[in-house]
Amino acid sequence: MYSLNAGNPFGGLPGTTADMMEFGQRRFNPIMGVMSPMNIPYASSGTETTRQLRAATNNLAVRAADTGDALGTYPIYNPNSVPADNDSALRRLITKCESVNTDNCAAFDDPEFAKDCVLAHEPGTNSKGQAHKGGFVLFQDDKESMRRQAELAKSFPNFRATVGQLPQPGTNYAQRVSYDKASCAAVKRRISCETGSTYGGPNECAVCQNGANNRYSLYDVRRTNPSLFLVGNNAYILAHANGAEISRGTLSDQPKEVRLPENIEGKNLVLTVSGPDSSSTYVAGFLRGQTVSGFNRTDLRFLVFNDSETRTKPLLGGSVTMTFSTALNNEQQTMTKILPGITKNRMVLSMVIPYTFTNTDDPVSRAYCTNTPFTTTEAGATAMGNDVCFQTANGRSTGASGAQSLACLQDLWIRGGCTVQGQDYPGTEEKAAALRALGSMNTISAAVYDKATRAILGRNPDGSKFSNNLNQEIVEWNRHSVSCTGKAIETPCDKYNVINGPVGDDCLAFLYKDESRFYNRFGSTYTSLPETSYASLKQKETFERNYPGQYMPQRCTAAGTMNPASSAANAETARSKGGVSAIQQFYDNIHKQANALEMTDAQRQQYMQQCYGINLAADTRTPQ
Repeated sequence: MYSLNAGNPFGGLPGTTADMMEFGQRRFNPIMGVMSPMNIPYASSGTETTRQLRAATNNLAVRAADTGDALGTYPIYNPNSVPADNDSALRRLITKCESVNTDNCAAFDDPEFAKDCVLAHEPGTNSKGQAHKGGFVLFQDDKESMRRQAELAKSFPNFRATVGQLPQPGTNYAQRVSYDKASCAAVKRRISCETGSTYGGPNECAVCQNGANNRYSLYDVRRTNPSLFLVGNNAYILAHANGAEISRGTLSDQPKEVRLPENIEGKNLVLTVSGPDSSSTYVAGFLRGQTVSGFNRTDLRFLVFNDSETRTKPLLGGSVTMTFSTALNNEQQTMTKILPGITKNRMVLSMVIPYTFTNTDDPVSRAYCTNTPFTTTEAGATAMGNDVCFQTANGRSTGASGAQSLACLQDLWIRGGCTVQGQDYPGTEEKAAALRALGSMNTISAAVYDKATRAILGRNPDGSKFSNNLNQEIVEWNRHSVSCTGKAIETPCDKYNVINGPVGDDCLAFLYKDESRFYNRFGSTYTSLPETSYASLKQKETFERNYPGQYMPQRCTAAGTMNPASSAANAETARSKGGVSAIQQFYDNIHKQANALEMTDAQRQQYMQQCYGINLAADTRTPQ
């Protein structure tokens, strides 16, 4: 019998024949030797010899020689056949392994099967050259060697059967082959995830965020914790939705790293940010986690979905560049600035972490998801779909610079602070092209936020007026407002929150002088004025008799001490009442009291001063 350790006694064989013999000896030596047919003294190149050789060595095929072999033929290995001796140990082992024709993991309960067999979960080719799903022969030593090689390479084993051919990995990167009961369960989990459409579950199914949308099992795969990096100029609190704090502190232009808890994907978090005023309050940042090929970073804007202070998606306005240190060097990251409502200085941002990062040494990570994380929950997947600028269409990001999708541009318009009613809302490709031409998402969001600031506040972003001329100021403000919100600006009050206030001095003057009477949505400040005449002849006679030389009620005048233009204190008193309607009621009450004929002059004196700046002489008469 031939042994690999005894050297090669068959010198002079053609290279192909020698290679075949070495392969056959290595494969079958534990059970039987294979003698070289070239060493049989009576062998010849005749047809009968060829037939006898095939009968004796069924695992060898003979073909015409092309190397000058003395026999004129030489053997070639046939991987799907075995020696014909039905009583051989190899034949018995083949029968043992291939008698299992399912991928039931219970097959490994048989010690003999577990030792020298593997289980194919997809069809391969058995010893008879037939398609076969189930057991295949793979000697224990070879099996362990292949498995150890895979461990060193941090990959899945690529098993090669002793007899027959196992299913190949193909595009799945991992064979559908198990070598013991534990690996059998792992393969079944992997197949269940890949053929299903759910997240999580007992098999811990996940999708790699590489755009392929394939599902994999993360069962027994160790997770790693990502971090949030934040910058700003304000105080912050990061907490779970139930209020349990994760981190708090003060942000600056130096990145603050916040390590997130384990298994954070899909859980609701709340990031509260507050600053001195709306113009300086902002937050920017990104989520960072380790992948096989390096760090993966996701802008904070893609993680937050609501600001409970404004009850809308948080506003976006431009970008900020963060410099931070890594193990190798200093790196820069440009991020979108997230801003509070235009009149607010506080944000309460709801957010979801949509990713799970895994141990980069795990074969699942290395085979399936080398440069992106996984998503393992429905909540995480939903969060990923919330931002239409963070999707893929036709192999390209919907937020790609200069090529943003229509839906992405519409989202940037809304999140910049403008509305769908705005005249320049990108509802058509023609209007979208004007925004797209600005370039990146951050450039577009900065431009839209600038427009929204002018449209809503009625002044430049730095707080300065459009013009010192009131009429010109309203014209300029109207242009921005119609473009951004579709709302026409006609009065000084339109630039403020007319419902709740506060309003500016120009709006107070507009209301005090009753210029609002020309606009139906506001109406007259003073409700007791007659339209063109006295309400009745009796009223006229009574007023003229008691107050000779005076006129019927007229609007409050510039001489009134409550004129908002007369002092800052007067303006603040009126402003503190709230919105336009409340301020009108405040002025109207003064006017009514000043003109209440049923009151004495002494009772009316205070109101006459406030409305007209008039000191009444002592009046002891009783109004008739």
